[in-house]
Amino acid sequence: MLPQIYFVRRLPSAITLSSMLLMALLSASCRRDVAAAEMNRGSIVSTAAESVSNAPIANHFDEAAFALKIEARAPYEVGKPGIVVVELKAKDPHHINQEYPHKLKLKPLDGVTLPSSILGRESMKISPMQAELTVPFTPNRRGAFTIGGDFAFSLCTADRCLMEKRILAVEVQVR
Repeated sequence: MLPQIYFVRRLPSAITLSSMLLMALLSASCRRDVAAAEMNRGSIVSTAAESVSNAPIANHFDEAAFALKIEARAPYEVGKPGIVVVELKAKDPHHINQEYPHKLKLKPLDGVTLPSSILGRESMKISPMQAELTVPFTPNRRGAFTIGGDFAFSLCTADRCLMEKRILAVEVQVR
């Protein structure tokens, strides 16, 4: 009878110890995700509840693996086609992933006609160290417009590939 009493008294502490070990393991896995995010500073790391819309918006990003920018190529006039250009430059030892389906999902705009809401790699000039995407549009009225969207791209080294997303935007003035 004595061994059963000993076991019953130790049961609550065994459950508590098991719970503490489980919490420690879960906590360690969360730290691993944060460490990966810190390695790719500026990367969009999202949980199921987050989206790309929470990311910073800029006309350029200069990071360890790449430089990315969107530029206005003025002048712009009502009814005449214009362009903005997205340029991606890889930094050594990285190169642009030739197999990845790079794409720009454009934000819709009143007053501007876009030929497509998504521009993919077929619209890009891609070399190992540089890629350029020309974004055509036609303004329907005068004023200032912000053109841009979510850009998905990939860079690789000899060991691994990075899949990145950034939100790009540039203001254009139409006369």
